[in-house]
Amino acid sequence: MTGFILTGIIVPPFLWAACIICLTGDIFHNRVKKDGTLARWPIGNKVAGIIILIVQLLAIVKGIKAIDSTPPKNAIPAVKGRNAADWETLPVGFKVVHSPNPVRGPEGPIPGVWPFKWTYRTEIKAIKQPLRVTRFMILAWDGQYWILDKDQKNYNSGEGGSKQFAEWYNCPDGKIEPGKPAIDERNWAGNKARTPFKQKWVVIGEDAAGMKYKGEGIVEFLAE
Repeated sequence: MTGFILTGIIVPPFLWAACIICLTGDIFHNRVKKDGTLARWPIGNKVAGIIILIVQLLAIVKGIKAIDSTPPKNAIPAVKGRNAADWETLPVGFKVVHSPNPVRGPEGPIPGVWPFKWTYRTEIKAIKQPLRVTRFMILAWDGQYWILDKDQKNYNSGEGGSKQFAEWYNCPDGKIEPGKPAIDERNWAGNKARTPFKQKWVVIGEDAAGMKYKGEGIVEFLAE
């Protein structure tokens, strides 16, 4: 039985079988006592085996939770202790303002990929010096991580470059001057159901010397 338990530390089913035997009856040694009866396994050995089983089960549960909490491949780091995304350590040079925020009163259902649509205003400001937007991302919150769902299978998110930004915000070459923000009066977000969700806009750009800056702005969408 001791061999079962020791083997069970590496191969769990052996330990489980040993503990079931311990709990359902006596375990005898292949040894006769002075009174002529077979020697029994002491209660301390049974308790030790059960303690080892409990520790092993806790380790298994912890391992399963660790697997479940592994972020998806398209997750953007959002918790301390993980490697930051390439833009997270950039200095702030843009201010991203969404209004109203939260956004209420979605349209829908309407035909298309996103049956429900929220319309709002987004304003991108250069805080101190002229900046040129080189990249922007629309991230979706999945309850634990900011997701960049480029294929938009589950979330209305994506990314674009300076050309697309210039078209959306009517600012040539994506350039923004302090005091002259780039504005999208008819920005919108879609969802497959009339349920609340939120997005984070991330704007990345550079100054005349090539120094990179970022700006972030979260917008929340309500079902009401």
